Amino acid sequence: EEVPEFVSYTVSDVSRITDFVLHGLLQHSKLYRSVFASTVDRCAHPVASFEIFVETCAVPPPLQAAQSEEQYMDMLSAQKLEQEEEDKQRMKEYEARMEEEQKLKEEQAAEAERLRREEEEKEAHKLNISNQDAHDMVRCAEKDLQQLVQERRQQILERVLALEERVGLTSAA
Repeated sequence: EEVPEFVSYTVSDVSRITDFVLHGLLQHSKLYRSVFASTVDRCAHPVASFEIFVETCAVPPPLQAAQSEEQYMDMLSAQKLEQEEEDKQRMKEYEARMEEEQKLKEEQAAEAERLRREEEEKEAHKLNISNQDAHDMVRCAEKDLQQLVQERRQQILERVLALEERVGLTSAA
């Protein structure tokens, strides 16, 4: 196996390189400082941590496209604004869906209420018809009863007259 060249570096070499990088490039970039700090934390061996740092930071994608940290920060701000806009749009869509669902529920409730009222009106109409029929039956029964009472009175009157005639004939005799 071929041994990578960096293994021959001494700790002082790495320290010197690190100092140079930190005081030059790293002083101007928060991103590089945070990446370097995280690689040093992960590796106890300074040479290995430096190699990981160089590999990690060789071509950082965000800085590759941006010419400076300022442009990078502008790009991050633009991405953040874009994300916020997307979040707002999703929230609006969610609220619109919720409103639509609420309207649908209200329409369903109104339809159910309308159907319930129609059913109650049908029942009331049936009861009203039943009540009307009952009133008609009572009136017919009252008329029949009055007719029967009149017929009975007539019969009683005829009997009383017939009895009076007999009694009158008997008393005259």
